[in-house]
Amino acid sequence: MKYNNVIVGVMIMTALALADTEKTSNLFFAGIRSSIYGFDGKFPSPEEAANVILNVSQKLQSAPSAVWLVGTIQDNGFCRLEFPAKGKNISSLKYDRHEKYLSKFDEIGAKIFLQIEAGNADMKTLVDLVMKQYGHHKCVVGFGIDVEWYPSDGTTNCSDDGRKTPLDKPQLQELDKHLKTFGKNYRLFVKHWEPQYLGNSPVSDVIYISDSQDLENLNNMVDEFALWAEKFAPNDVGFQFGYNSDKSWWETMDDPILEITNALKDRIKNQKVHIYWVDFSIRDDRFDNLWKIPQAK
Repeated sequence: MKYNNVIVGVMIMTALALADTEKTSNLFFAGIRSSIYGFDGKFPSPEEAANVILNVSQKLQSAPSAVWLVGTIQDNGFCRLEFPAKGKNISSLKYDRHEKYLSKFDEIGAKIFLQIEAGNADMKTLVDLVMKQYGHHKCVVGFGIDVEWYPSDGTTNCSDDGRKTPLDKPQLQELDKHLKTFGKNYRLFVKHWEPQYLGNSPVSDVIYISDSQDLENLNNMVDEFALWAEKFAPNDVGFQFGYNSDKSWWETMDDPILEITNALKDRIKNQKVHIYWVDFSIRDDRFDNLWKIPQAK
């Protein structure tokens, strides 16, 4: 599916408008989180993924973006990269799953963070493999680490499971420095729901994402995310939400993506905020319109 000239024109106009929006709004990037095990087992086509990213960002008047997983944890502690690769504690597919998606994201001007679940694989090796594979795409703006799966033998790295292996500040500084050998403007993000697993305080220009879930209500979510932002100020922060564990309250909203985002913007005013609705519920019937080609406004 090709975007017609009207739609491409809308994309360009939106991108130009965002240059002004970023001066007055702290909402920076918005879109979806993507993994091969999400989307209710129906992984989108490149065109569908582009549509939903653009529609979410248009709804929130932000730059189109995605947290895009390219490597996932395996039960043996390996990281399985979704393109051909070799390395210690690394397995891979025999084909490239993501090249056609990133080419489409280049076309629409999206900002993509490539994420891995590291397992017991060496982090710098993963940065090297991922950035050498995909760094030629203009849509790629950074690399992400889900510390829930770092390091890991296939069980979660969190206090509830008795595993306490934080990615501390010296490690973060080294990884940030290493990523920037591929380009000084690349951004590193790290993700967890417990700030102590990310060093408790900000490093360089690292983005800190919370994927906390199983929250009681909107107020509880906003309170927790506001504390997260304060913990890592003045750095950018990001939030993944839309988990099914929270669906009992967000499904009662008329427009949960917009309403949750607006509540966060009202509380977090002095940092750039990145918003990602998760793949586990984006196939819900109420979001059907987000999968259609964006309309000119």
